[in-house]
Amino acid sequence: LPLISTLFFENNAHIMAIALMIPFGIIIATIYFILVKTEKIVTFLKLLNGHSEDIVLTTTFDESTVFKLAIVIISLYLFISNLPVFLYQTFSFFQSSKHEYSGLLETFGVAIYFEFYTWVMALSNLMIAYLLFSNYHHVSLFLSKKIVEKSPEAIDDFTNE
Repeated sequence: LPLISTLFFENNAHIMAIALMIPFGIIIATIYFILVKTEKIVTFLKLLNGHSEDIVLTTTFDESTVFKLAIVIISLYLFISNLPVFLYQTFSFFQSSKHEYSGLLETFGVAIYFEFYTWVMALSNLMIAYLLFSNYHHVSLFLSKKIVEKSPEAIDDFTNE
């Protein structure tokens, strides 16, 4: 389906550019304030009232646990971001195979079409996500071995801190 913004701003490219830059600017400003102005945020929200001592984490994670967590998060992101694309392209394929469009879709000028390349990429990303999620332990061991082979002193420095 087309974006709502293309229906309203079809001929006004400058308005569309401004509409796209506003959320981008908000994201950049948020990241800037979180990374650079952290102390001002903490004092403004009064997060340190009654907590003068530093918080020390007593649990330590080895690199295998960090890799497992990262692999699970990446595989879930791949799955969640590519499932709607795959389902939409599959639906479009079955709709286009009928060669009939409903009157409602023709009224709004929406053309449902099947893109084979997009469908294949979404399917391959879903398969990669499934393989990563189902084999996260083996992938984390493989990554740990590769990093130790490349620079064993860096891993020692990381684990000693």
